[in-house]
Amino acid sequence: MAEEGARFQNTFAQATWTKVSTPSIMTSLYPTSHGVHDFPDRLPASAVTLAEVYRNAGYATLSLSSVLFTGEFTNLHQGFEELHESGSASQPGPKTAREFVDRVLEWMDTHQDVPFFVYLHVFDPHDPYEPYRPYDTMWAEGAERERHVQDLERVRKFIADPLLRGFGMATRPEFEKAGLDAEQFVEHDKDWYDGSIRAMDVEIHRLLERLRGLELDDKTLIVFLSDHGEEFLEHDRMFHGQTAYGELARVPLIVRWPGGIPAGRIVGETVELIDVMPTLLEVSGLVAPEGIQGESLAPLLIGARGDAAEGGGWTRRPAITEKPLTKDAGGPAPRETESYAIVHEGWKLVHNVTRTQNQAEFELYDVEKDPFDQVNVRAEHADIVERLAKELERWRRLAENARLPADADTTDSLSKEQLERLRSLGYIR
Repeated sequence: MAEEGARFQNTFAQATWTKVSTPSIMTSLYPTSHGVHDFPDRLPASAVTLAEVYRNAGYATLSLSSVLFTGEFTNLHQGFEELHESGSASQPGPKTAREFVDRVLEWMDTHQDVPFFVYLHVFDPHDPYEPYRPYDTMWAEGAERERHVQDLERVRKFIADPLLRGFGMATRPEFEKAGLDAEQFVEHDKDWYDGSIRAMDVEIHRLLERLRGLELDDKTLIVFLSDHGEEFLEHDRMFHGQTAYGELARVPLIVRWPGGIPAGRIVGETVELIDVMPTLLEVSGLVAPEGIQGESLAPLLIGARGDAAEGGGWTRRPAITEKPLTKDAGGPAPRETESYAIVHEGWKLVHNVTRTQNQAEFELYDVEKDPFDQVNVRAEHADIVERLAKELERWRRLAENARLPADADTTDSLSKEQLERLRSLGYIR
């Protein structure tokens, strides 16, 4: 897909877990502005979603949501004529690409003669990492599965946070308390994770094949992205949502449209997921809603080289990632920390607003040399820290001033079925 389209090398999510990140993709607003920060939050009805713009323009709209965070629970069903929630899957478990691609293919057969917008959210590269056959042993040793499961139950007893205990996500100190080799354990999980990615890749290939078969290939623009990354002990934790570091904030972004985007383009500019909405709307010839905060990537897709020098109309600007406080037990730990990261001109500054005793208020990283934020060079570059801190504060004031008014709706309005789905996923007890 990347060879047939454009691949962005430096894309940053606006948050590092699905609940907070996806509303930014669908509204082109930062979390500070759209107001979804914690587990029970819902996108205000005043927000204009990408799906709403397409539906109002006469497009058929379909959403396939592999987790409640991207559906009705977060009010992200706005604008979709048809919504397939995770609870509708016929097979239990989190691996959803095979079934949801089946549904998309059937839907496209009946909508091939009308313009359409489809949001396909699959859960394969996500915990629990073990993929279905034959991908479960593509990289992981099948004979090691029983030992790995036993090790998981062993370390689970030492995981302090109830949510992470349920998911089996230990910190490095918790592995040590359990007497386990953390790196060996994580390598097995990463092998499963790779298998899950491979399984998803096969399903995406089926989608592309059907588009070609329906002669829609040159007419259909596809954006492939992830709403967050995953940590495998890069900062002594597992899971996601806990920080704004590179392993969680940097995400893939591929834009493919054989009829309109030159093949093989590689874009090195720093971009954000909030840029996806204005890009799609510009390419579709639709007017973006007032107040969106992203910037269309069209100049980088069409320019001679795909960079700022050749892409007229593109303005370089910082990328922002937020890690809000998460007071609710369903949000990722640590819930008492709040951080904001800014990436600009090759540097990344992390401002730990609310932090643990061991954290510094500011951290600085060389983005190109240190993509996973391992070496804090704050002491050597005080001038850069000061400049980026001012830029981050300026952004924060603008984002806060643009905050949407909150609705009166709360999680008290959830149905019994929705609560049961959350329990089955381990987010509530």
